Amino acid sequence: MEESDKLIQTLSKRGTLSVRAINASRTVTEASKQHKTSPLATVALGRALMAALLLAGRSKTQESIQLSFEGVGSLKRISAIADDLGNTRGFVSNPRVGLDDPSLGLSVGKAIGGGTLSVIRLRPNWKEPYTGIVLLESGEIAEDIARYLLESEQIPSVIALGVHLRRNGEVASAAGFLAQALPGFEDDEIQTLEMNASQVQNPSQLSEQGMSPHEMCKRLLRGLNHRGFHHKKVQFHCDCSLERARMGASLLPKSELIEMVEIGKNVEIRCEFCTSTFSIDPREVIQIKRIG
Repeated sequence: MEESDKLIQTLSKRGTLSVRAINASRTVTEASKQHKTSPLATVALGRALMAALLLAGRSKTQESIQLSFEGVGSLKRISAIADDLGNTRGFVSNPRVGLDDPSLGLSVGKAIGGGTLSVIRLRPNWKEPYTGIVLLESGEIAEDIARYLLESEQIPSVIALGVHLRRNGEVASAAGFLAQALPGFEDDEIQTLEMNASQVQNPSQLSEQGMSPHEMCKRLLRGLNHRGFHHKKVQFHCDCSLERARMGASLLPKSELIEMVEIGKNVEIRCEFCTSTFSIDPREVIQIKRIG
């Protein structure tokens, strides 16, 4: 693995194609450890985290992206959030998926089944977030995101996401790319991009063989030339805190909090994104409710 995970982005020389590539091996490893995921869940969560980072990476306006795959299969729900600073976090509803059904293998599509993909975008200057929803067709994360971008945002895109595991289920490499057409693009540019992308179909394996995100971007824009490269460090990072946990606990009914005081029991709040657990004195929560 490289010393740190990186997201590289650039434009074609004409400025009509945007290309971003990512190595997120450490990020996916950390997420897997936090959630104690099965091999199948590791692949699914890793792909979703990289997709969120690649989508958030195109913004310079403090935008955050949340992807929610609501499936009907045994994997159930995958959620991933990322911001334009390179931070991401997420979870799967069934982190042990596949362990009791070997027939699933590492097929994320089978494990998700049908359902919906929701993409929520939020910026500090927006009164409300923007939400787009599409039906899942394949259940394969990259394919459904590409279809979402085309149908909901009218942006022709090519995306590939890969998590390569060792035999013991640990992450060997995690990498991907997202290339998108911008206003003014020409059909022959898209054709060249798609041809180049067909040679980078397995980004995680290429990453394990030593290909950097920088080299991946250059490969995708072969014959189209490129502008300067922008580097960004990415990481698994959750912004949960004791204060946020207290505010969450304040949503409990006052009668329930009083009962907990009487029996000497603390309020336990667990963050679903990073599994951190906070133990809070119910008397503190009652005080917050009084102030509120």
